[in-house]
Amino acid sequence: MGGNPVNFVDLSGLETTVVINNNTPLTGTHAGAVIDGNIYDPGGHYFQDRRLQYGEEFQGSLQDYLRYQREDGNDVQTYTFPTSSEDEAKILERIDNSPTENGGFCATSVRDTLSGIGPFKNLPKSGYFPSTPRGLGKDLAKIMKKKK
Repeated sequence: MGGNPVNFVDLSGLETTVVINNNTPLTGTHAGAVIDGNIYDPGGHYFQDRRLQYGEEFQGSLQDYLRYQREDGNDVQTYTFPTSSEDEAKILERIDNSPTENGGFCATSVRDTLSGIGPFKNLPKSGYFPSTPRGLGKDLAKIMKKKK
């Protein structure tokens, strides 16, 4: 657990939700994801802060993660996509094999973890410049619009 940005919560659902905190103008504040109940918070402080409040056994949930992000303000969006168990296994494998990110690269980490898998097959990887939370949100909104 320690510095691992993934915390295993509930392995019952089959969906991935990307959480975009846009409370900083232009770039956004933070990006994270919940994959089948597993919270991925690269470069974030969610687990560290909550465990200080609630103790080491704190597990988290999507609802609490959203509440935490809204502590910065109400401009927080979610983008939820249906995923197969195979998609989720690939995403979680990428997370396990990726380095622990420091602040400033959360959106790049989320984007590159999801890119090319299942409903994110057309989500481009980040390029030379890091992705921003706001930019990732715009790309996810385009994917959702195409699915309708």
